[in-house]
Amino acid sequence: YTLHTLFPYTTLFRSPERTWNLIDVYFSYTHCWLPIIEKHELLRLSYQYSKKESASSSHKSGDLAVLWAVLAYADHQSRAIKPFTTTDVTDGDWTVGRLYEESKTHIPPEEGHFELGHVQALLILTLLNMGQGRWSSAWILIGKAVRIAIDLGFNYATDKKCPNAHVLLGCFVLDTLIALHLDRTPQLRVSDIRQIGTIDEDGLDEWNPWMDCLSLERNSANGRRGPAATLSTFNCLVRLMAILNDITHDESTGTRRAHKCQELMDELGSCGDMSPMQFMSASNASDGTRPHLLPHQYHLHIAHLSTVTAVYAYLDASDNEGQASNGTNHRVLSASAYKTMWLIVRHSEAFGLSIVPPTFACFIMVTLRGFNEVPQSALDEQNVTSAEWQEKMFHSLSEIGRAHV
Repeated sequence: YTLHTLFPYTTLFRSPERTWNLIDVYFSYTHCWLPIIEKHELLRLSYQYSKKESASSSHKSGDLAVLWAVLAYADHQSRAIKPFTTTDVTDGDWTVGRLYEESKTHIPPEEGHFELGHVQALLILTLLNMGQGRWSSAWILIGKAVRIAIDLGFNYATDKKCPNAHVLLGCFVLDTLIALHLDRTPQLRVSDIRQIGTIDEDGLDEWNPWMDCLSLERNSANGRRGPAATLSTFNCLVRLMAILNDITHDESTGTRRAHKCQELMDELGSCGDMSPMQFMSASNASDGTRPHLLPHQYHLHIAHLSTVTAVYAYLDASDNEGQASNGTNHRVLSASAYKTMWLIVRHSEAFGLSIVPPTFACFIMVTLRGFNEVPQSALDEQNVTSAEWQEKMFHSLSEIGRAHV
């Protein structure tokens, strides 16, 4: 069978002229925090497709689905970076919506034959919906991705370098964050990823330097060529999401809840000791100079702060003695909110907000919920009212949203 026979409603389009540029955009600003795709696989497919070999049945529908999904999401990001992006005249018909629909065409219905690429594509299309503010659509898509991944047995992956392991952890991250944003319960639990644990951190993604393909960084450090540490950063992110996931699923009370609080605190401290977090702490401690972080490092740092907020809010709500809430908890919650806003400002100064992943909105929502429990007395050190802080956070959400429209 040819691809056209298998998918009769699909026209065998030639890929956009800017395909290579869009792939670079994706791997610069998305893959660095969500490493779920092998770059060489995507480049090979893109090259073959550009040579009009797309009609060959040797291309799996999953591979084509992920290619078009990458192009759709990267084009969405590129169009948000208006001062830096130009569109070839011959690509005028390739809108984000058309690329999105082309990807969906290669994802079979429920009775179809599913493969790795379909799950990868669904994750990227989920990101696109998040970025466009379509959270219900994102919720449905991540649900489909999770169920296909489980049906394909990704939760039993034993090879830590296997793409299946990366993809299931990607499902776990997005499932947890979308559920938090919508104040719902994630489908996946920590037990579903326990067999995988962490991915192998020794590979090109770990040791290659991060590339700013659109030259967005302002006042970039001369000769900065250190490793991107993409894989270790992702492992740390997954562990933080595991803490958030545990909180959403926990229904314990009394003594069991107290033990759970201690477990979460211990795990939070353990995450803080991981090398990506240690690197960022060292970067922040340089005598008042602004942090020298990469986009995915900002992302991880803000994820960590939102997790701190969630844990301390959970701890604050766990007071079973009916006593007044712990002032230390409130100080931690207010400090986390302050640091979150500070990092968003620094990210904006260093790179702008157009490349901020839509997950930032989830982190800010978690921070806002925790911050709502903080009395004004805990903010006196910051010389700001609670209403002013909330306005600042809502303003950040608005700015991020406008950057992605």
